[in-house]
Amino acid sequence: MSLRNRLQGLQRFDAICHTAATVAEAWEVLALQRFDVILAGLPLPSPADTPPADLATVFSSMPVIGFSDSGSSLFLHASLTENVVMVLPRTQLDNRLLEQSIVCAVNRAKVCRQLEIAQSALLSSGKRFQNIIVNHADGIVVVDMEGRIRFVNPCAERMFGASAEQLIGDPFGYNLIPDGSMEIALRSRDGRQTTVEMRVVRSRWDGGELVYLASLRDISARKRLERDLTTMKEAAEAANRAKSQFLANMSHEIRTPMNGILGMSELLLATELTQKQRDYLDMVRQSAASLMDILNDILDFSKIEAGKLELEEVTFDLPETLRSAIGIFTALAQNKGLALNCSLAQDLPRLVKGDPGRLRQIVVNLVGNAVKFTSAGSVTVLAEAGGLTPDGRFRLRVSVRDTGPGIPRQKLDTIFESFTQADNSSTRKYYGTGLGLAICRHLVERMGGVIGVESEERKGSLFQFEVDLKPEARPGGGEAPQKPAGRPALPPLVILLAEDNMINQLFATEILEQDGHKVLAVGNGREALEVLAENRVDAVLMDIQMPEMDGLEATRRIRAGEVPNTPRDLPIIAMTAHALKGDRERFLAEGMDVYLSKPVGSEEIHAALHEVLHARSTPTSPQPEQPPAGTEILNIAWLLEKARGNREFLKKLFGVFVDQQPQKYEQMREALDAGDMAQLAFMAHTLKGGAATMGAEVLKDRAFEVEKAAKAADKALAAQEIGAMEFELEQTMLAMKHFMDQ
Repeated sequence: MSLRNRLQGLQRFDAICHTAATVAEAWEVLALQRFDVILAGLPLPSPADTPPADLATVFSSMPVIGFSDSGSSLFLHASLTENVVMVLPRTQLDNRLLEQSIVCAVNRAKVCRQLEIAQSALLSSGKRFQNIIVNHADGIVVVDMEGRIRFVNPCAERMFGASAEQLIGDPFGYNLIPDGSMEIALRSRDGRQTTVEMRVVRSRWDGGELVYLASLRDISARKRLERDLTTMKEAAEAANRAKSQFLANMSHEIRTPMNGILGMSELLLATELTQKQRDYLDMVRQSAASLMDILNDILDFSKIEAGKLELEEVTFDLPETLRSAIGIFTALAQNKGLALNCSLAQDLPRLVKGDPGRLRQIVVNLVGNAVKFTSAGSVTVLAEAGGLTPDGRFRLRVSVRDTGPGIPRQKLDTIFESFTQADNSSTRKYYGTGLGLAICRHLVERMGGVIGVESEERKGSLFQFEVDLKPEARPGGGEAPQKPAGRPALPPLVILLAEDNMINQLFATEILEQDGHKVLAVGNGREALEVLAENRVDAVLMDIQMPEMDGLEATRRIRAGEVPNTPRDLPIIAMTAHALKGDRERFLAEGMDVYLSKPVGSEEIHAALHEVLHARSTPTSPQPEQPPAGTEILNIAWLLEKARGNREFLKKLFGVFVDQQPQKYEQMREALDAGDMAQLAFMAHTLKGGAATMGAEVLKDRAFEVEKAAKAADKALAAQEIGAMEFELEQTMLAMKHFMDQ
């Protein structure tokens, strides 16, 4: 039976068969079409014009089953035998053997093709992996278990400053902690040092060898950025500390001379004055109030910037607080011919819990601006209830409408920003710091509310704000709290006054003696302790910053029981020009009972004495005025104006100055000779405040120059300034003596 007939008789296959009678014909068919299997009779001759290599190409990937009489593989070229699956003997061939052979050949071909595909994919994957490793931005290092380098990628070569041939086999040199990350300082062979983040894992290498795979990432730029950020953060913190110190110094510098001015004003108010003199004194007090408003705005803004502005949570009378805040401007509005209208809704709760001082500050600022900027017409204030919030708090809505010049539309978006005013031109009519509305916005937001403005030029403005307050039940069955009765007069007391500024000392002594008290005045904490050891006193007014021993150290010794014949709980009232955040808490923590921020007047002193000796009371601080700058040796005209012509009082002040200042000048020279710049700066600071209050403008300026030189530790400059001060001091005292002799 022919091979073709046998194939057609197979039951397992639905095959398409092609036959070729000659070898040349078979080559032509194979070149044009691909077959699953080739059945060939052996021996197989080759066409005379076909090279063996071409025959191998034709047979490529096609399985061959040969048939021969002997069952041997006899081909003309060895390459033709690679695809022969098997050779079957013709004499023993049957259908079953033929079917099995064909199935075997086809399956073998499939396996071969799959293997080729897998090998090709593996080769592509290897190339991709190699490309990733070679071009990876991180350095890749393979280290064997003995710590020697087995492989490095190009990035690692650049990090180490050497080629792979130079590195392979060398010790790695760094601790390898699997599954961990660490920073190392990597020094290259060319001397460069970089900070590297190294991550290590265990892996398998050639032949299954266990190795360390280290990934090296250059983080030098990140570390530089971190260092720069740290440096900038420290610089910002230092600047913030410097700003806080500046504000503390500014507060002290302004409040100390203002206390002397306030004292003179209060003493003058106790004398007989003409109406014109009282008008002048009112101007002094109004100017002082303006200066204190600016100072307080700056201090408040500093607290807001530092995030240290704290709100009280006390019960207060809401309608009374609003009326008193608005009532401040009644006289000013009348003088300008304005109608100041106030409407409080009937459903406003009487008692609420919150910060009355900050609420009053917001209202005063908005109403004050409205009255200040409105030339004609009216200012209307409306306060009404805005309902309850989900947490049960009461929402207060306040609006302030005026008929003033209005605000330009382009300014409305920035009017609540710091240092911003509606008119910033050099020809503007009204001046200010531009902080008031910014502070109002921060306060309103801290109280859980919002603030806004509506305005058109030449049509007036409407400012509105809402804040959350907690409604309180009225004590005693609904009765509102009664205003405290006036303070009862204190019996004559023995009071120790520790104050190094002679002007402030003289003023406080005068105030206390007018009320019938006996005053023991000293100039520093050491003298205060000596007086206490020998005298019984009822209370102490203690300045903080004094020479030899400050008020804090003196208080600590009293509270520690180190002063003979003095009870540890002796009432001590702090009087200081320090007025920044934390000062009050710090002084009270040191054992002082009450804190008064200069400038202080008779009302504050009386209230503080009542607080430590009898009922607790809250003082109210009137505002004094800073002395004017000038260039006169002694500004007699200014002093007489402030003293309302009281020449005897000025002679008394001049006498104290003339008696004490020569000795203090010599002490300043001794401090300079000893190189004690801190003591020299302190003494110059004290002289500056006293000279400013006395109207000795040239001496005040010179004392300030000495203080700056001493604080800068510039001994040569300090000596030069003190030398110039000697003549100016003599001229100042001559002017004082001449006035005293008149």
